[in-house]
Amino acid sequence: MDGDATGAAGRPRVPRCGTRPRTIRPRVTALLAVALALTGCTSAAGTAKPGVAAPATSPSTGGRQAIPDLATTPGRPVPSTEPTGGSLDPSLIRTYSDYDPAPSPEALAGRTAIVAGGVVDGWQRGPTLGVLPGDPAVPHVLMRVRITHPLKGVRTTPSLRGGVMFIEFDRAYEESVADFAKGIPAGTRVLVFGGERPPYEMGIRSPGAPLPGGAKIISVAPQGLVLEDPRLVRRGAERTLVGGHEPLRGGSRAAWLEPRTMDEMIDRLRRFGFSE
Repeated sequence: MDGDATGAAGRPRVPRCGTRPRTIRPRVTALLAVALALTGCTSAAGTAKPGVAAPATSPSTGGRQAIPDLATTPGRPVPSTEPTGGSLDPSLIRTYSDYDPAPSPEALAGRTAIVAGGVVDGWQRGPTLGVLPGDPAVPHVLMRVRITHPLKGVRTTPSLRGGVMFIEFDRAYEESVADFAKGIPAGTRVLVFGGERPPYEMGIRSPGAPLPGGAKIISVAPQGLVLEDPRLVRRGAERTLVGGHEPLRGGSRAAWLEPRTMDEMIDRLRRFGFSE
């Protein structure tokens, strides 16, 4: 672990001298979201259609049932916000960006190259980027996720043969790896919608902790990480899921709040044909 091991919870979100506010990153996040969408979503004619789930006849779905733009279950009240009172602190990985939101988990799965459930195995130092010597460094951290439920694209992606994903997050305030590990500790169940990260456009000043042979960094879209809060699980709460990059929301995205637990979320995706 590097740097100061103090936790993130309760710390004032004031940027340190010489660092960049987290809110300057929205364009990068939005561009990555578009790149991931283009990777995972094609029409029957083979042309990319960002923001639209592939039809049942598309090669990208392999004959799965058509994915609706909005999927909610009639008869069961859907909450408007994610649950509170848990032990996770996802504030360090929260981003704020403009993007085309997927109205449901299955819609995002239809657009995304890789979908998998897993368990956080730990955190490690990621690459540090920078173009010119005088520019501020852009450090990253990697969340290691041990895959337990491959749903889409896992078995056909050579970099995932080791069964572990390395998911990238920026460290806009130069937080320590220990801060991330405290906010989202090892053992936390996660659901990942992502894809292999495109090559960096900035120079790499430091590669960070080494990856196993053949492994590649995974990027996730703004809605591409769902967490199951351990404290809510231990308390037997009816609803245990929270968002990673951004909170789970209601309204036009109410379908994200329908699954109450990680098992229900995975079962929902399997009902829509996402399973390996």
